[in-house]
Amino acid sequence: MKKMKKADVIVAIIIFYVIFAFLYTIITGVGTFVADLIDGPTHYYLLYSWKNTEVAKKFQKKYVPEIEEYIQTSDLPDITVTVDRCSYTEYSKTFHVPEYELYVTYSSQVIDDYYDSAIKSKRGAKELLNMMLEVHEKKNEYYENRSKIYWFGEPFQSDGRRVSLQDDDFVMELSGNKHKYMIENETDVDRLTIDDKVVYERNKPESSYYNYTPSEPKNYYPSIELPGSSNTYNDGYNSAVDDGDYDHDRYRTDPSYRQGVDDGFDEVDEDY
Repeated sequence: MKKMKKADVIVAIIIFYVIFAFLYTIITGVGTFVADLIDGPTHYYLLYSWKNTEVAKKFQKKYVPEIEEYIQTSDLPDITVTVDRCSYTEYSKTFHVPEYELYVTYSSQVIDDYYDSAIKSKRGAKELLNMMLEVHEKKNEYYENRSKIYWFGEPFQSDGRRVSLQDDDFVMELSGNKHKYMIENETDVDRLTIDDKVVYERNKPESSYYNYTPSEPKNYYPSIELPGSSNTYNDGYNSAVDDGDYDHDRYRTDPSYRQGVDDGFDEVDEDY
């Protein structure tokens, strides 16, 4: 009988422990949930996330007109900036304000006027690339230097909230009525893409950021092997001089071929 009583006691202790652990888990879970509702991520999310639309509209009305006026150019005078999306991210306990992320899009109706020229000729593609680079440069200059709303990716604080613009310093996208245009302003190359297809690329010196300065033209014009040059250089040079057509993939990957193409177009004074 004593052994049975000890067993019963052990079982009772185990049952009590299980029940206690279960109740403790429930109580602490409820407590954590309540605390979160009072002063935690869930509380702040419920409090501020529904204001996404309000923040987007206020930014569109208060800041966008100034941005548009600054980045518009003589070639693209109708660029518009639209807040595409706004998302609440977190509550900053350092600044005691909610933080949001804004995603903006840039568009122009005039840009479609340059589509045919950019598709059909390298000169037209280069002109369009330069137009977009000018807008891109003005955009970056405005955000980084002229405006108090954006500085090297840091959120700006206004109207009791902090907002970050999700914008790429090296990529510029413009939407026309019919086509989509994108430029990539990388360290060693500028690239124009239309409707997800690369239509134009140019190599640029490492010291240049926005402006491309061609190398000095060579005093050779015929489609022959140039003295002191490699076969790949000659291939690129002759491709440019003969018909203006060249291998874009090879231009990107072969420095010697690229230099030949550059010098060939410089020699005949054509854009590419």
